[in-house]
Amino acid sequence: MKLPQVEIIISLYNYAEYISECILSVIKQDYPHILIHVVDDGSSDDSVRIVQDYCRQYANIRLTTKANGGQLSAFNAGFIHLDGRSEIVFFLDADDYMREGYIKKAVETFLESQCDMLFCDLFIMQDGKISDGDNEVLPYGDLGFSIFDTYFNGSYYGHSTSTIAITKQMLSRILPLSLENEWRIRADDCIIYGAALVGAKIFHLDFKGIYYRVHSNNNHCGKTFSSKYEFHRALSVQKLFSTLLERHKISLHYSLFCAEIDSKPSDLLYRYKKMIRATDFKYFQKWRAYKILRKKLKRI
Repeated sequence: MKLPQVEIIISLYNYAEYISECILSVIKQDYPHILIHVVDDGSSDDSVRIVQDYCRQYANIRLTTKANGGQLSAFNAGFIHLDGRSEIVFFLDADDYMREGYIKKAVETFLESQCDMLFCDLFIMQDGKISDGDNEVLPYGDLGFSIFDTYFNGSYYGHSTSTIAITKQMLSRILPLSLENEWRIRADDCIIYGAALVGAKIFHLDFKGIYYRVHSNNNHCGKTFSSKYEFHRALSVQKLFSTLLERHKISLHYSLFCAEIDSKPSDLLYRYKKMIRATDFKYFQKWRAYKILRKKLKRI
């Protein structure tokens, strides 16, 4: 069986001290068809020169440079310049790095499960120590489809940027996004929420594939945010939701809701009872949805 080409988008901004370890962790992967694509978001340190040195050494490393615009703008640039042969896209922050064997295991999972997006678990690196991260409470394996669970509950079917892998076909339903000013940081939310909203089949991989670095320059981990910031972030999330649903003419229809219930693992079915009440379905449709939910629970 022909193995797909994967492309790793490394978003880089002033991480000269980390970028070599990041790139080398991908080079060392035991998978034959890898393209490394570094997108520099206007770094003012030595980052670009370091990457250029690697580009001269390795034929499968590419560099895109752009003016500083934030994380979503870097994702957009990486997507626009994807290689035409790439079929699966991995995202990787320049201050993180991959565990050996991760890409091979992830590709095997894509092929076996026929999922559209997967996310793995991670290790935390802080103050020279490596520990298990606070990994997701979501069950492992096939998580099904999650348009309604994401829309009504804000459920987050993913982890940090570096744990995300997604098919190019599904990514093309999300990117490019015109909300760059809204998502200068935490733009992994656009991919994670976006994948669920546009109908991705999502898989949680039981494997710690990423070493996630905690340091003073992290834009999210370990930070506290004001109520004003959190309000405007919630507003940005809602704009993201409406943008993607309108772009793809996705209607939150009763039949789609029932199909989503049927796709879910048992550990997540509890979310749907209250959700039925939150919908604007007609009374008889809500009654039928309850009936479908009870029937599936009895089969488990």
